[in-house]
Amino acid sequence: MQIPSEAAEFIDFYKTDRPYVYQVKIINKKQKTKFWWVNQGKAYNEQKMGGYLWAPQKSKQNRAISYHIDLLKAEVGDLVFCYSLQEVRSIGIIQKKSRGRRSAF
Repeated sequence: MQIPSEAAEFIDFYKTDRPYVYQVKIINKKQKTKFWWVNQGKAYNEQKMGGYLWAPQKSKQNRAISYHIDLLKAEVGDLVFCYSLQEVRSIGIIQKKSRGRRSAF
């Protein structure tokens, strides 16, 4: 996994003794960057190639998905850990504020 160059100077990843478990350390605490987690499943490749993040705000059962709704709070420069197929596949950087549907990486 590559860390975006804009973020490389202030976050670092360390392996732990548990498989697929990493420790993330913030190196420069002066940064006000927020970190978000998104489970993308099968949509990961399409979203990555399209340069956007889409998180439905309601489930198929029409229930609100709070952690997806919370992504509307993401600001330009925030980091998004993109999880798919049982691993963090990439780290996105918010480039544009969401207009209620998608945030651009």
